[in-house]
Amino acid sequence: MTTSKEVTASNVDGTSSTQSPAPQKSVDGLPVTATALSSSEIFNHVDNLIAKVQTDLESATREHLGSFDQRLTIIKEEIDSVQIHLSSIDQPWYRNVANIVAISALFLSLTTTIFAEMRVRQQEMLGYRTELRNLLQRLSALPKENAELQIVHAENQAVAGNLSSLITEEMVLIASRSLELMQRLPTNEVSAVEYYIIARTLSLNGDYIESAKLLERGLPLAKDFNSEIGIIRQLAYMKFLDGKADQGRELYRQALAIFSKYPNENKYRVNSTHFETKMGWSISEIGNGECGLGRGHFTEAQQFAQALNPPNPIYNEQLANLESLVTSCQVPAPSTLNAP
Repeated sequence: MTTSKEVTASNVDGTSSTQSPAPQKSVDGLPVTATALSSSEIFNHVDNLIAKVQTDLESATREHLGSFDQRLTIIKEEIDSVQIHLSSIDQPWYRNVANIVAISALFLSLTTTIFAEMRVRQQEMLGYRTELRNLLQRLSALPKENAELQIVHAENQAVAGNLSSLITEEMVLIASRSLELMQRLPTNEVSAVEYYIIARTLSLNGDYIESAKLLERGLPLAKDFNSEIGIIRQLAYMKFLDGKADQGRELYRQALAIFSKYPNENKYRVNSTHFETKMGWSISEIGNGECGLGRGHFTEAQQFAQALNPPNPIYNEQLANLESLVTSCQVPAPSTLNAP
């Protein structure tokens, strides 16, 4: 059976040629020929096309869904991160572990620094306190050494005078260093007696203003009878030397009234204390040019000395040495004075 026909044609030159049939065309794999296909072939081909389309759609859907799932996972992670951050912001600071760790570290560092500084400060204060105690011991021993040297070199006044000058210079240096240490130490680390020792040394060298300042600082710290009465009388004497006689008199009156604060002292202690107060007051008034007041206090000092039983020979000697000077209203030399 012939499936194609050959077409014979004549050329212009009279010759003849045989032409092949035109090529067949195909649409989606379905050949199109001059002869019609059967219906079953057409249906089969259509089913194949439908199956192919479904496969392509499923593949495209899977690719699209996979990309969508990946993007959805990324978004979910970002949302979780934001939620964690927001939850850390909303909760109180003391529930945040990082905050607690940071604060604990800061507290530990500050505590260590403070305790180290306190330790260094305590050691520094201990060093100052030790040095001050040694200086005051030396300062208290110098007058005794001076008196001994004066006795040893009594026949050579030039040597005795030079040695006394050296001791005085040493006392001034020690007093200056002691004053510097006292200013560095807290007030409660310096006793009233220490203030008194430095103040008395400064007064012997003519620094009455600084001496009075130290005595005023030391007076509130006096916790016993001897310290308090000594500071009051010395401060009264300094006030007279500084031209403040009224303040000095008030302090001498305070010294006479001290036994209202210490009522349990015996009569001998009372009379001897009043004797020393009146002697100091007498000398202060005479030095201030008030001879009448000075003689009156000297007379009262004699009465307190006479009331002592047994008598005190040192007091009697002082009265004998000063009586002529008080009568003539002459200011006694510092070497003849007892401590006020």
